[in-house]
Amino acid sequence: MLQIGRASAGLGLNWTADSKYRFIKFRATSVDVQVRRLAVEFSDGSFQNLSIGFLLRGSESLPIRVGQSEAIGILMEYRASPGARGEVEVWAHD
Repeated sequence: MLQIGRASAGLGLNWTADSKYRFIKFRATSVDVQVRRLAVEFSDGSFQNLSIGFLLRGSESLPIRVGQSEAIGILMEYRASPGARGEVEVWAHD
């Protein structure tokens, strides 16, 4: 879960080293969020840049296929309304 607490910021989420997820998706539970940059980091040091654009409160992205290496984290840069507070859920599955 990524906590949204400022008008714009960058957030990171780390997974355990044995994560072998093939798909991820995002759900804005309580705030509208413009995702400016989204990248998945892999254990070999590489990144996969993704694009999901704008998530309205209560909506979710389509499942996004990620690379074959072990994913170890996500970096998300976002923009939200000033004073907005909420969460973006991150779902990962194989």
